[in-house]
Amino acid sequence: MLMKSYKVFYLLFVCALSLYACKSESATVEQKVENEKVAAPKMSDEKKKGKGNRKGQLPAKTFRINNFEVNGVKAGMRIADLQHVLVRGKIRTGEGTLEVYRIRDDKGGPMGYVVPRIGNSDLVGDITLDSKKVLTSHEIRVGDDYFKLKEAVKDIRINGSEIEGRVYASTGRVLYRLDIVNFNQELDKSKIPDDTKVTEIIIKDLKP
Repeated sequence: MLMKSYKVFYLLFVCALSLYACKSESATVEQKVENEKVAAPKMSDEKKKGKGNRKGQLPAKTFRINNFEVNGVKAGMRIADLQHVLVRGKIRTGEGTLEVYRIRDDKGGPMGYVVPRIGNSDLVGDITLDSKKVLTSHEIRVGDDYFKLKEAVKDIRINGSEIEGRVYASTGRVLYRLDIVNFNQELDKSKIPDDTKVTEIIIKDLKP
């Protein structure tokens, strides 16, 4: 009788010990999972912001055209006084190589270029911008389509060019170059495809 009691006690002890071991292992696994969750690296705010700069997204900083001036550059200003923004360079056109001054943004990145004023090469002339960071008073950027442009600018005019076939939509001193080719001087604005993109924004020099 004593032997049977001992065996029963022993079996109960073994079962209790096994149950305790299972619970202990389960708790260890759960703790390990929790630790891995805590240790898992979280995406930084900078990386989250970076996702907004993927192709098709708007840039983090905007340079507005205000009173025909952008990033401190305006037609008629002395080029020598803008050396912190302008860097001498060259571009190729249908008429040959053109001396220009490239415009840099606050990070040193390219925004476009200016040409010296006709009749006074010491001064800023026409300003050409090809960066999405630039926003006009009509809320248009490079990359926007013609549909948005014609909705924003009701009095817009469309002109081609005889030499290079470049097409511009203009309103006053601001021109929007469109991603199509046409050598005719005056075009019917209703015939321009709505999905045609704006590739450049030009601020014309108002010569004295």
